[in-house]
Order: sequence, then C-alpha cells, then structure tokens
Amino acid sequence: MTGTGSGVAAFDFDGTLVPKDSFLGFLRQIGGSGAVNAAFARSWRAVARGPAPGWRDSIKSELVRSVLAGRDAAEVETAAEGYAREVAGMVSAPMRRLLSRHRHAGHITVIVSASLEIYLEPAASILGIDAVLGTRLETGPDGRLTGRLLGANCRGIEKARRLSEWMSGRQISPDRVPVWAYGDSAGDREMLELARFATRVRRARPRHAPASLV
Repeated sequence: MTGTGSGVAAFDFDGTLVPKDSFLGFLRQIGGSGAVNAAFARSWRAVARGPAPGWRDSIKSELVRSVLAGRDAAEVETAAEGYAREVAGMVSAPMRRLLSRHRHAGHITVIVSASLEIYLEPAASILGIDAVLGTRLETGPDGRLTGRLLGANCRGIEKARRLSEWMSGRQISPDRVPVWAYGDSAGDREMLELARFATRVRRARPRHAPASLV
C-alpha cells in the first residue's frame, strides 16, 4: 500500500477510470460474443416485461451463471490477468494524472466497482492502485466457478457499505480523514454521498449501447 492514510480517493471503474463497460467485454472473452449476447437477450426480455428493483443484479447474475458456471477458476484467473492489461490500458490520460496527484499527496487509492474483482485486482496492480472493492465470484470446493456471486453486486448502497467497512477495518474515519470519490452513474450515488469531496464524471455513452450493469 503506497498511501500514508492522509486521505482516501475512491474511484468507480467503468465510465470513470475507463470510458466503457468492462464486464461484458470480459464475459465475451471467456464465453464468446454469441453466448453472452444470447444470455443478455434472454435476461433483457424478462426485464422488459416488467422491470423491478434490482433488475441489473438479476441480469448480471444470469450472465455470470450462463457464461462462467463450471469453468476452472484458475483458467479464468489466467484469462483475467490478460484482460486486466487490456482494460488498464484504457484508463484515460486525465484519470492517470488524477491518480498520480492523489498518490503524490499520500492518499490511499481504491477502486469501488460493480465489475469483477478477478480482473480489477490485476488491473489495479498495473495502475498502482492500492485496493479493490468489486463484485466477487464464488468458487466451489472442486476449484470451479459455481456461477454465483460471492456476496452482493457491488453497486449502489453496496458500494458505500463496502467502502465504509474497508475504511473501518483500517481505522480510517471519514470524519477525520478526507475522502474523495469519483463516479459517473446512479450506481455511484451512495458512494459519492459518503465522500467529503465528490465528483460526478461525465460519461459519453455510445448511441444504442446496452444498459449498463455497473
């Protein structure tokens, strides 16, 4: 950990550090575009019949189950390391400069994202980011992915809960230590509200892009 604890800078990943969704890209790398697109279409049709609270979580769970269930966890981790290099290279120059300023100020940097820890952790290592709080995958006793999430999807209130828990475990109090937070979507609202200095990043979303799951 490079930060000295004089502050915490929390960053959303998709749409903030990188300009697009990384979750679907990772699943396509593992399972192929056809399988991912078919699973997304099945889930989206169910949502379209009557959207309910938590529909993003439902779609994500179905995609993870369809694409990752039964796969060898070690093989997926190896693929994730390669994908991490790809997404780390997508971080914009302004965000790289912002990360550098926080590091030079002695702040602890942390990614808080609904995307998957399996590739965010090696990406953070490449970028020199201290910690990752993301969505986790469950691995069975046989070393294969179960197709279920381990814990909740790290979005919305879960982002604020995970960040608060992480800071508490390191005896970091937002009342005494300044917290910066950067996010681009409604899923970042609670995390932004937790911070003393909150910045909503403007995200350029391509026309006809699928609904973001992050």
